[in-house]
Amino acid sequence: MGYGARQYGYNGWGMAALSAHNKWISLVFMRGTDLEDNDRLLEDTGKKVRHVKLRSLEQFEEKRSALSRLIKAASKLNK
Repeated sequence: MGYGARQYGYNGWGMAALSAHNKWISLVFMRGTDLEDNDRLLEDTGKKVRHVKLRSLEQFEEKRSALSRLIKAASKLNK
C-alpha cells in the first residue's frame, strides 16, 4: 500500500497505483514523467508521478487503448 492506494509493480518496483475517490478513480504512474504521452492523458506537475482520472465507464472505454499503451510503457521502465 502506498498513500492509501493499491500499487502494482514490476521487478519489485512500484509501477502504478489505483486510487479510488468519490467521483473518479485515478490510475497513478510512479514514473509518469518518463512516459511518452502522445494522447495527453497524464495530469499533475510533480517531479515524477503523473495520473489519469477516469470519471465513468464510458470514459474508460474511450481511453482504453491509450491507457494500455501507457501501462505497457510503464512496465518496461524498471527492467
